[in-house]
Amino acid sequence: VVEINRRMHELARTHWNTKRSGYLVGEPVMVMENIHHLGLFNGDVGIVISAPSDGVFPDTERGELHVLFKRGGDEFSIPLSQLTGRVELAWASTCHKAQGGQWENVFIDPGFLDDDSWTEDMFRWLYTAITRASEKVYLLSFPETLFLKD
Repeated sequence: VVEINRRMHELARTHWNTKRSGYLVGEPVMVMENIHHLGLFNGDVGIVISAPSDGVFPDTERGELHVLFKRGGDEFSIPLSQLTGRVELAWASTCHKAQGGQWENVFIDPGFLDDDSWTEDMFRWLYTAITRASEKVYLLSFPETLFLKD
């Protein structure tokens, strides 16, 4: 997961042609601990945005960054500077961290597991991963032995 997030960050920097270091506008981040005074909880996911200044969005290379969160029908943003060390990239996440969250599309890649890893508990985690998707699930690198054949 760490390597996928690192690679996605580098692809985003290249695609968006930015020299900004650190988080980029448009990147998803996940809160890694409860921050009660900000109304944030472990596992909340937000999108990095460029903060408006006098009603105009500043240059995304230099402007202050915020993280936009949605809860129910409400949106709110928190300055990224208040979340330093409390968020990490969320292009990819472990199933454990994703519990309670939901995404339109979920990609599941257990390619690092060997055949002996597919225990009853692993199938429970797989169920949890599948149920995080509201629209589509993409299964990547699954061993053929897991699928029934006629």
